[in-house]
Amino acid sequence: MANAKKKVTMISKHTRFNPGTGEVTESEECKVYKMPSEPPFIKLYIQDLTAIHNLPNSTSNILFELVKKMNYEGTVILNSYVKLEIMERLGIKPTKARPTQMFDNALMKLKKSGIIKQISRGYYEFNPHYFAKGDWNDVRKRRENFELTVTYTENGERVVKGEFKK
Repeated sequence: MANAKKKVTMISKHTRFNPGTGEVTESEECKVYKMPSEPPFIKLYIQDLTAIHNLPNSTSNILFELVKKMNYEGTVILNSYVKLEIMERLGIKPTKARPTQMFDNALMKLKKSGIIKQISRGYYEFNPHYFAKGDWNDVRKRRENFELTVTYTENGERVVKGEFKK
């Protein structure tokens, strides 16, 4: 089912006017494209995703707030104001030396797990295998830059790793 293609039909109508003769001609063109279909999906709760990656519960709360701010390109912009705003909403008290230290620690854990990637300072991209918003073809293209692997240790422990291709 993952290789299923969806047929998309595009009909273009063209009307032309010849000013010399006054003749109006119309033509219609029909093109059929085969596009990859959106794969089947299920709802995944953020607390379950963070549990799969062995992340602390506080990280799932921050991740939930970040996902709410995600745009259609799968990115989020985080400056200190946004971080402090999220922390206040979650009831996290800023520290004196580094007010956003707890938030930054959660971001580091999310980066190490492959859930998010830092593009540049204050600019993060979500792994589209976990979080996506927008047109399926755009999401599918973004997924090409990410890898998601599930392996098992000798004692049967499941290890999930999301990685960003360079």
